[in-house]
Amino acid sequence: MTPIRLRDRLFFKQARTAVLVAFGLGLALSLFQIAADVIRENERIDQSVLHSLETVKDSAAEAAFEVNAKLARKVARGLFGTDFLNKVIIKDDFGNILAHIERPLTTGYLDWLAAIAFQKNRIHQVPLFVRDEKIRVGTLIVGIDSYLSAASFFERSSLIVVSGIVRNLLLAGILAFLFYLSLAKPFLATIHELGEVRPERPDKNLLPIPDGHQRDELGQLITTLNSFLVSLGRNLEGREQAEQALRDSERKYRGLMEQASDGIVIYDFEGDIQDVNSALCSMLGYTETELQNINFREIVSPQDQAETPLNFEELRDGRRLLRERQFVRKDGSFVHGEVSAKMMEDGDLQAIVRDISGRLEAENSKKEIENRFITFIDNSPYGVYLKDLKGRFVIVNKTFAEWRGIGVDEIVGLTGFDIHPAELAEQFTNHDREVLNSNETVTKMTKSLFSDGQEHDLMDIKFPVKGIDGKPLYIGGINIDVSNLIQVQQDLKEREEDIRLLLSSTAEAIYGIDLNGVCTFCNKATLGFLGYDHEEQLLGKHMHSLMHHMRKDGSVYPAEECRIYDSIRHGSGIHVDDEVLWRRDGTSFPAEYWSYPIKRNGEITGSVVTFLDITDRVHAEEALLQVQKMEAIGNLTGGIAHDFNNLLFVITSKLEVLKA
Repeated sequence: MTPIRLRDRLFFKQARTAVLVAFGLGLALSLFQIAADVIRENERIDQSVLHSLETVKDSAAEAAFEVNAKLARKVARGLFGTDFLNKVIIKDDFGNILAHIERPLTTGYLDWLAAIAFQKNRIHQVPLFVRDEKIRVGTLIVGIDSYLSAASFFERSSLIVVSGIVRNLLLAGILAFLFYLSLAKPFLATIHELGEVRPERPDKNLLPIPDGHQRDELGQLITTLNSFLVSLGRNLEGREQAEQALRDSERKYRGLMEQASDGIVIYDFEGDIQDVNSALCSMLGYTETELQNINFREIVSPQDQAETPLNFEELRDGRRLLRERQFVRKDGSFVHGEVSAKMMEDGDLQAIVRDISGRLEAENSKKEIENRFITFIDNSPYGVYLKDLKGRFVIVNKTFAEWRGIGVDEIVGLTGFDIHPAELAEQFTNHDREVLNSNETVTKMTKSLFSDGQEHDLMDIKFPVKGIDGKPLYIGGINIDVSNLIQVQQDLKEREEDIRLLLSSTAEAIYGIDLNGVCTFCNKATLGFLGYDHEEQLLGKHMHSLMHHMRKDGSVYPAEECRIYDSIRHGSGIHVDDEVLWRRDGTSFPAEYWSYPIKRNGEITGSVVTFLDITDRVHAEEALLQVQKMEAIGNLTGGIAHDFNNLLFVITSKLEVLKA
């Protein structure tokens, strides 16, 4: 008999067909399964991230609301413990980054496949709200390192695909082998196949019934064996699936526990701790083994238990209890925690412990700041107040209350119409509207009746107290009692007017100059002597250039040689009566002047100059000098005449003698 080539044999053709069909179907089903698993894996990642974000959202909102970078970094670090996160950013509502933690994305040879299936750089943004989700205070942003999940997923998927292919190939090979045996030795084939059955998966190696043997003993035996193998395989597969589901559940639960930023403890109704996560170990300073060997009561401070005893029986009805507890660390220090406890389905108790030490510290710090603020404004000599947008007083200091003769607590909640006359209250209300409309500081001068029965002048400074969105939340105000200042200004004005009248009524010319010789004031006599009509013609002008720029002989008189400035240079008064001053029309007149330094706080700031027109006096002195000269000439002429007469007498006498 001619040998049949292997490729032409019936069992080979059947095997080849079975292999191709099994391979195609197995590959298609595996790819479909992988695609479905990709969707579920993406959903699982998103749910895990959203769960983590929900856990820390309130703390992040608190950090953004208080612009507390320290708390924001703490929240970010806690959230960053999640192994598939590579980025955590917390921003306030202005876009300012309060915390930013980031690590490089994991890379590998599966980058391109991970990018297609899981999106390489996935970002989740959660708006942060406070006050019943009404006020947005910032944004919490996290980035997912999808490569970590992708690598593990594709590793599992590869195993599934390969195992499916191998399983299908193996099944096809077995079928081919059975085809071969069914044509030769059915019983030997059956015995051989029974020996090849895997005990762990007997249903995967079903024995084929040879053609023509369906109704004989072999067929019945194979049918019975196959039924037994299928039943056994189902039982084994069900048990294996149950064990795998249990392992998966335990792994997921352990993963959630370890990824949680809050402490988690499992204990029974006696308080004996069964399990803890690493967050609780870090919070209390114990190892996991140490905590599993102690009772829950040992980690709660005795003082806390004395005030609020632990009663685990309260949890038997399935209620969730939320309390604040003071826990004792291993080193004896205390940590404040918020405990959420509930009974689980297996009868044990689970407690989630959140460290609120930072929150309590922030609350205490806030109270201290508020106390400092109240102390500060209560010691202010000015009236300080804060109103809401309806004009009701929210905060007032003692000065404001004492001015009105009302207690601080009594004013809170009232409006201006409750403590002021209607006309004045309406005026203050208009000021409030002006502040809100302009969104800027407004300063007004007004009058108010104080508790002393007197009407006082007030400087009312109002300003908007804005929220993070720039819109006014309150109206702040400061009242300054300027009654004394106004009286002082009035007195000063009257004194200045008296001095001005005095200067205007004096006959001497008086003016003042600064250190640069510029006129700062002058009286009417100065204008009259110099030929000017208004003081504005001299104020701000350089006086030396106007009236003292030339000497008597018409030569230039340099300012640096001017003796008027000697009072500024030497700090003492000077007196000059041998110079001339020049009028506006270019004529000059002899003058006598005095210059004295002006000092303020010991510093010379200028000088005051007084001068007189001494033209009449100079003329009188010149006339007197002329008279004195004429008298001298007369005396000289009389002497000469007397001497001449004496000489003539001698000569005459001599002539008489000669004649005799």
